[in-house]
Amino acid sequence: MEDKKNLLILTVLSIVFLGYGLTESQGLVHRDSLSQFLEPGYKLAEGYGITVWEYQVGYRPYLHSLGFAAVIKTLKTLGLYNPLILLQALDFLTAAFLFGAVILTYFLGKKTFCGQAGFYAALFTLFSPLTLLYGTRFNIHPQVTVFLLASYLLISSGSKKKIMAAGAFIGLAFCLRYTVILLVPLFLFQSLKLKKEKTVILLLLFLFTTLLWGFVDLVGWGSLLHSLKTFITLGLFGGYSNVSRIEHPLYYVFFFAMHIPAVYTSTYVFWDKDKKILPAMFFLVYLISLSFVGHKEPRYLVDVYPFFMLYAGRGLLLFTKSVNQRTLVVFPLIFFSIILSILLPEAFIGWGSDSPMQALTYAGGQEDVKALAYTGLTLSEGFPSYFFFDRNTPQLLVGYGYVVFPKLNPNFSSKYSGLIALNCSAGQVNLSDTEFQCLNPGKALNDSRINYFIAPRKTDLTYPLEKHGFNVIKTFDGVNVYRRCK
Repeated sequence: MEDKKNLLILTVLSIVFLGYGLTESQGLVHRDSLSQFLEPGYKLAEGYGITVWEYQVGYRPYLHSLGFAAVIKTLKTLGLYNPLILLQALDFLTAAFLFGAVILTYFLGKKTFCGQAGFYAALFTLFSPLTLLYGTRFNIHPQVTVFLLASYLLISSGSKKKIMAAGAFIGLAFCLRYTVILLVPLFLFQSLKLKKEKTVILLLLFLFTTLLWGFVDLVGWGSLLHSLKTFITLGLFGGYSNVSRIEHPLYYVFFFAMHIPAVYTSTYVFWDKDKKILPAMFFLVYLISLSFVGHKEPRYLVDVYPFFMLYAGRGLLLFTKSVNQRTLVVFPLIFFSIILSILLPEAFIGWGSDSPMQALTYAGGQEDVKALAYTGLTLSEGFPSYFFFDRNTPQLLVGYGYVVFPKLNPNFSSKYSGLIALNCSAGQVNLSDTEFQCLNPGKALNDSRINYFIAPRKTDLTYPLEKHGFNVIKTFDGVNVYRRCK
């Protein structure tokens, strides 16, 4: 009866909270959602598009692009392909996985401590700023979270079949995020409480699942587990994982700053007689290990943050035992968490905008487009992208001087940037090339082959587009689509 009541409350709150996030959030939460999944999938399905550096060298599992290629090809065959609707569907799928993580946190908290502690832990998970940031726009981290939580619960059951499923889930999580390998020893340690035979089963199923996507690498990249080997040689030992930027080792302290209520209640666990250490290790090992990696982002902690919330939930239960009016304690702490989770996403990265992608999709639907130029828009906003443009026609960035693109610099070392910079002043239009291109405004505006232009209303171009024969044909919330007069 308690489960039904708690699950009903969590479901209603999740629908309201995630529904709010889905309503507010637009666009892409991170450019990797496009460049690492959707764009490679489109290129594999259609045979043209852009290639970022990870897919230059086979840094990602081939299964990533293959899966999205299958979806895109199927939709195109059925005549149902619409990139904007597909992205929205992926946003809803991401929210569904996040909801699954909330429910699994409840059951894991119940199994580790008790039902009430699990309920509080699930609330802290739901009302985390990371939830609205990364739980309502497409990315792969909520899926990883679900696989890890489910694996822990399945191993705890002790059933052979469930342990086999846990091994497969860990292998899938590893396929999505290589850093999951940090947690494999902890899963094996957890299983050691059972028979050694079950530990062997867990390890074998993990290895079997890893080999399955490794064989897909063999088909796509040409060698077994090519992406994993490339990650080790270039990412871990070659420094390529830091080609974008490097943050301070204490970067992840911000996690505790944005979860003040949960951090406060978790301190009560230090005086808990019923200490459970293992779930905490999943969070701490991940946090500490990633702190030694140069490139850091908040989304990386989405994989394991519910493990921390288990202790926030347990601590809140211990705290309420020392007061008479439990509601007077629980409500302010949860309410403060809700306020932080609503305010921080907007302050941190904003809710995004669909208008750049709407403009690109619209331009791609025009039958007379020969070449498209754009300015003032980035990969994080969907530029360039053939997933949205859906046309075998070049897209060219218009800019001044050198522009950095996510292509590997062959001279990459400690002295040089990891990403290549193209000189727009020397750029030329190549109508048969759908990879990254850039040229200066003078060439773009005077080349009659470029007959479409996308730019925000406030551009950094020296001359108004209208003076060069371009007229606005469509506006999407501040982003203009121009067509050159014939």
